[in-house]
Amino acid sequence: MSRGRVSGSSVTYRSVAVDTSLVYESTFGGVKETLILGSPLSPSSFSFKVETSGGLGVGRIGDSLTVAGTSGERFRVSPPFAEDAAGIEGPVAVSFESGVLVYSVDEKWL
Repeated sequence: MSRGRVSGSSVTYRSVAVDTSLVYESTFGGVKETLILGSPLSPSSFSFKVETSGGLGVGRIGDSLTVAGTSGERFRVSPPFAEDAAGIEGPVAVSFESGVLVYSVDEKWL
């Protein structure tokens, strides 16, 4: 991964994939992750390996990913959404199998 560029409460990593940037933004309620697809050559699917320790487990509630232990839910990853330059939202499919979380944007929508 490229070296991040910090600006205010955000850090941007350029070229994490073909014509794709990754932005993490610190918010009051957590961290917002944004993948910016720069061209039709950008991938439409992104995979993340999810590992836990200390008795924590990963599960799904709808399109949200949850991490919980014996004392209950520790945090939740909100369902993703896609948005084009005009602000129009598009569908994102979510799958989670064998410790791998996959977000896929509908290629027809792109």
